[in-house]
Amino acid sequence: MASPSGRADAVRNRQKIVTAARESFAAHGLEVSLDAIAKRAGVGAGTLYRHFPDRHALMAEVLAGELGDLAESYAALQRAELSADERLERWSEALLRYMTSYEGLPQPLRAALDRESSPLSLRCDVVIGWTDALVEAAKAQGVVKDFVTGRDFYRAVLGAAWVAAASGPVGTASVESIRRINREGWRVGAAQ
Repeated sequence: MASPSGRADAVRNRQKIVTAARESFAAHGLEVSLDAIAKRAGVGAGTLYRHFPDRHALMAEVLAGELGDLAESYAALQRAELSADERLERWSEALLRYMTSYEGLPQPLRAALDRESSPLSLRCDVVIGWTDALVEAAKAQGVVKDFVTGRDFYRAVLGAAWVAAASGPVGTASVESIRRINREGWRVGAAQ
């Protein structure tokens, strides 16, 4: 049985790993080696793998912090005096910021959509649920086309995030163009 001080050490080590991963992902992207993260955290690779069996588990834990920020954005949008389509437009901007918060993030998010039980897919499901609620509210007001789902809206924004990641700083115009195509695709009465 682990002693109370052993459990406290484990909790501290876990937090040091998450902090080191967040800093490493921000500085070097998601492809930074797990050994480099362990070294930055001041723990051995075995300790890292005891807490996080793979990169996706560690990414999911790091993204939990950003998910909190996204949850606040969602709650603020729900309270805001906005039209349903404006609320959805602002949500698309918040999603894009979330999906590009770390270099290389769009690809694991896309892969997580096809994996039902990964820690990262569980985070995606939460975000898709919020997106679906906003899409359904907009449909109820007649401003979003009937075929649009929260999952598809999420995928459309993820596509723009992928373009942003693949294009680098010069891709801003391409990202805005894709966002406009997306926006005009889901809005009822959008310019033809």
